[in-house]
Amino acid sequence: MDIKRILVVEEDPQSLRVIEYTLTDANAKYEVCLNTEDAWTRFQADPSASCVLIRMNSTSIDGCELSRRIRGVKSADSLPILMIVAEDHVELAGIAVDAGATEIILDPFEPRELRMRMNLNSNARQSRIDEPHQHAVAEETPSLEAVNYLETVRKVQSHASVVSPKFDPQLQRFTYEASESQMARWKDDPSVTKLVLDKILVCPCCEGVSTFRLGCGCCGSAMTERDVLIHHYACAHIANETEFRKGDDLVCPKCRQINLVASSDFETVSGGQTCTDCGERSSQAELIGHCLSCQHRFPADEAATQVLTAYHVHRVHKIAEHRSDLTPTARRSVCETVKN
Repeated sequence: MDIKRILVVEEDPQSLRVIEYTLTDANAKYEVCLNTEDAWTRFQADPSASCVLIRMNSTSIDGCELSRRIRGVKSADSLPILMIVAEDHVELAGIAVDAGATEIILDPFEPRELRMRMNLNSNARQSRIDEPHQHAVAEETPSLEAVNYLETVRKVQSHASVVSPKFDPQLQRFTYEASESQMARWKDDPSVTKLVLDKILVCPCCEGVSTFRLGCGCCGSAMTERDVLIHHYACAHIANETEFRKGDDLVCPKCRQINLVASSDFETVSGGQTCTDCGERSSQAELIGHCLSCQHRFPADEAATQVLTAYHVHRVHKIAEHRSDLTPTARRSVCETVKN
């Protein structure tokens, strides 16, 4: 991404110091706005910004509203919007994405993460390949093809790519466009930024996506009806309405008083639940899960929890992982040089 001008919408002093330090260190041009309307006015006057960095929510800034306005003018393909979300409000990340944000940055953040997300290079950054140690065996020496490969990828403008979970309608579960071995490496790699998007309840048998509704705790059916009870004031008898019903009249089955009048003689109260499928009666309905993949029904408290995580992986790091022609030592050399 060729950054020409960055529009920064932030009023938090500590966060703003990190942003200004990072952008100044990278010789990037930027403008700072302290409120939503000022930012929108400047954007309308000059919509040539190559990137917008917005605080999602603060005293004077409504990041989602500003993002929606900008999206009315420029699409996500033509203008990336980075939304700053407080770490203790990570559950709002989905709202920010729906408003038009292309990436989420959790606050507090470090200059290194901001450089990675905005594809900025620090002036002080110098890449190098160390000479091999004297005691290293021959196959551990970085090969010439590794050095040449590094020189090639340095000429390519790298950026952070996001690997996010996607819902597979055939499998009825969330999957990643990466192998299990790649996912395991990313989870253990400190240079890969992890962003928890959500935690969902899934099927305890197959981890398929499930629906949840109130239903029968015996058979799991959602076809339940609440009983209507009548409380007769005169004799304090409480029973199901069907026991009071005699044709078109209401007659107390205990004291035999006839022609009962609502409010004057009795009141109706909610009773238990009756399942129309199995006939089971209970005091209240239970939350039941129904797996869309294996059709298993289960109580909600038996559901498994799945953490949906997005991985921000450096493009050069990903290329090195997938290059089958690189030896393991050469691949490590590429990744370590990029990280450092």
